[in-house]
Amino acid sequence: MPAIAIAGDHINSEDASRSRPPFWSRLSLAELAALLFGYLYVTGYYVDSVFLGNLGIQVRELLRLDYIRTGFIFTLLILTFTLLPAGTVIFTYSVRKKHRLPHLHLGAIGNSLNTVFSLGFLVCIAIFVTRYELEYRLPKSVLGIQNFKAVIATAVAMSIFGMAVLPGIERFVVRTCSDHTAHRIFGWIIEPLRYGILILGLFILTESLTQFDWVIRLLHTSFFFLSVACFLGVLIASIWVRFTQGIRFSWIVYGLIGFGVMALYFFAITSYVLGPYTYIPINRGGRLPLTKTYLALKEPVPGLTPNQHEPDKGLIGPVFVIEEHPDVVYVASMGMEQWTTGFVPLQVVRSDNIIYRRLDRVADGFPRTLTSKAP
Repeated sequence: MPAIAIAGDHINSEDASRSRPPFWSRLSLAELAALLFGYLYVTGYYVDSVFLGNLGIQVRELLRLDYIRTGFIFTLLILTFTLLPAGTVIFTYSVRKKHRLPHLHLGAIGNSLNTVFSLGFLVCIAIFVTRYELEYRLPKSVLGIQNFKAVIATAVAMSIFGMAVLPGIERFVVRTCSDHTAHRIFGWIIEPLRYGILILGLFILTESLTQFDWVIRLLHTSFFFLSVACFLGVLIASIWVRFTQGIRFSWIVYGLIGFGVMALYFFAITSYVLGPYTYIPINRGGRLPLTKTYLALKEPVPGLTPNQHEPDKGLIGPVFVIEEHPDVVYVASMGMEQWTTGFVPLQVVRSDNIIYRRLDRVADGFPRTLTSKAP
């Protein structure tokens, strides 16, 4: 009897644990917001500290709201290449099954690709493209278009048509036509149109973006971040979790999974710092400088030379401010053409030695686009 009672208590405890709502559903909105902002803040601080540590800057500020923006962009890029494709496929299949649309697999794959292309393209444009690229006139026209802004508008319009307008046309055809006629329209018009839009949009982007040298370098340096941190790591973790469900003492395995997730998190941050982070403008959570700085100093600093274009004003520069603290300012004045490919030498200027600053917007895409000489 005691053994039976113990077995019954064990079964009841298992049933209670299974009927207990998930951890996330027991959290309040304020607790979820605190976890989210805490994750973004810690991630942003970690990204920034790894970047500055690579440059030799060991003094970092703990309290800075910019860390939230940095962590948000890091997380957004990972979700764009993981959650967006997976969620789009699952959602598209469920919707097409519910509405009983013809060509379930062919239509779902095509519509998913158009959706991923549209939303992913908009995210990357919002993160990476600056005014220099928007106003850039392509050396080689794409379908007769040379202004990159017009190329973006064309690609966005096509992708939105394939993502949102074409599914509406599908439902109209299904409601108004017989099954035989609808299948013929899908086979001869809608599917070729769906995949034609996708192929043409990819062609436009490939032909236009490859005319920017920094895009090729960005893809090269981001290979490990995208392939391992985003694709392979998430796939392995999901498969591991799936096959450990329902196994006795699986909580031990979850400890190993946690170790793998932490290692993956560290690898994602380090590969992100050495890849996309230096290509993203500083006002969007990255480290690409957008302004040149000219300084008037009380005392000269070795290595910082007067401005050759305005020697009468007594300004030093141009220099690029990399990091600023209350006591010192870290600036780069040499080797900025290596900003996206390596590490640049820094110089430290005391804040009390700076009398005046002048900031000029970088109008030629430097240092990501090598259209000018390094200062």
